[in-house]
Amino acid sequence: MVINNNIASEVFDYNDEIRFIVNRYHDLQDGKNRIKDFLEKGYYVVKCDASYDYMLKRGSAAVEVQCKERNYKPKKFTFESVGPVHSELRSIWYGFKVLEKIKKPIGKVLILNDNLFAINLVVGNFTPRRSYIRDIVDAIKRRMKEMKFEVEFGLVRSKTVRRVDRLAKKRIKCKGKEINQRINRRINIVRKRIEESKKFTRYRWIDNATIEIKDTASNYWFRVCLSPVPSCTCYWWRRRWGSKSKEIIKARALPCVHMCKAAEILNIDIFRLFQRQIYRKN
Repeated sequence: MVINNNIASEVFDYNDEIRFIVNRYHDLQDGKNRIKDFLEKGYYVVKCDASYDYMLKRGSAAVEVQCKERNYKPKKFTFESVGPVHSELRSIWYGFKVLEKIKKPIGKVLILNDNLFAINLVVGNFTPRRSYIRDIVDAIKRRMKEMKFEVEFGLVRSKTVRRVDRLAKKRIKCKGKEINQRINRRINIVRKRIEESKKFTRYRWIDNATIEIKDTASNYWFRVCLSPVPSCTCYWWRRRWGSKSKEIIKARALPCVHMCKAAEILNIDIFRLFQRQIYRKN
């Protein structure tokens, strides 16, 4: 892998057109014809763009690869993200991942992105301050070192990567719909278990945090503890969560019917108690 290290004062003649290298990246802006020049010279042009959803705290990316002979089908990705810049950097990382799938030999690559801050972080003009930005920049540089072709970067305006921008936004919108459907499904599951728990009428206190509920179907008494880590001695809970760590239980487990009854007796909102598990984004 080779990075173009030319500075702003250097000027090159490409097909009778002047192009400038600004601090180790090409300032292309609206230069569609200039991008065509790169394609004519045998470059693989990679358009990367991302979208970020503040509510979901997730990002999406779209990557489109072009060369002189063909345009490859765009690829779309979704991922956990911390912000817009982090998402743009992830889109560049995915750009290299897409290039790895191309079986033809690649000589030179031009990576295009419309985020000035992301481009400057990758080429080394800016120093990442936050750990999550530093991690993704380091991941990009590691991936670049593994490549056997020359890599250059180009800053473009948003309309130049409009197609991948739309694909990224569509991807995050679809992902948001999927997440909301999963959350609604969990909510309905808990509501159903609350209704089922109403048929349990017999219970006894063990201590302030532990109650035994008599199951009307099996006639067994099951011990329920809601704090600090929810647990129940019923078969359903033991089979699914009995061997799991408390971290996994607090992250993913849904309450059983006996827990729903115990929460009612203790005057605890079961949705609040299992809020993290029910409303998780993954």
